[in-house]
Amino acid sequence: MDSDKEKRVTIKADHPRKTFYERFLMACKEMSDSRNQKYILYNAVLGLKAYPLELNGIQDLKQVKGFGDQLASNCDAAWRIFAEEMEKDGQNSDHRAVRALNGDDYIRYMQAVNRGGGRKRQFDNSKSDKDSKKEQRNGNANGHKQARFHKRICPKIIANPRKERQSKPGIKEKEQMTNSKKTMNSRNLKKR
Repeated sequence: MDSDKEKRVTIKADHPRKTFYERFLMACKEMSDSRNQKYILYNAVLGLKAYPLELNGIQDLKQVKGFGDQLASNCDAAWRIFAEEMEKDGQNSDHRAVRALNGDDYIRYMQAVNRGGGRKRQFDNSKSDKDSKKEQRNGNANGHKQARFHKRICPKIIANPRKERQSKPGIKEKEQMTNSKKTMNSRNLKKR
């Protein structure tokens, strides 16, 4: 009766950022020359399409399969450039504005990201890059003192760091090895 005339309605949630990221990655894929890069971008687009929720920033993008730090930061930078342009024009960056974009717009955003237009770097003048690299290498600023102290305690390990320490098998271990070889040989003879 009424059940024959009822229609099912499917509702699809529209996520403007997600749509923007998908189209941005597809434009990047078309502009790419490398097969490896095209494959990476293709996997990222598949991951985005499979992700059911709205993405808000770099941390959410990193959770999507196929995204790494660099790809997530580039997509987020392109979105920020797009949102700034929409604010200057007095428009909202909603799904209608995203759908109105064409391939040339995405290429323009890609070039702006490559020039560094979306990144805002804050420099910390307290330590130079050289000092921070030393800290990373040594564990902390006093890493050299710790290494000297370690040399006094274990000089053999430090003297040949590439040579691995190998212990020689004792008498019991040698007997076990020969017994296991004998049993293996006797099993093989029985099978024949």
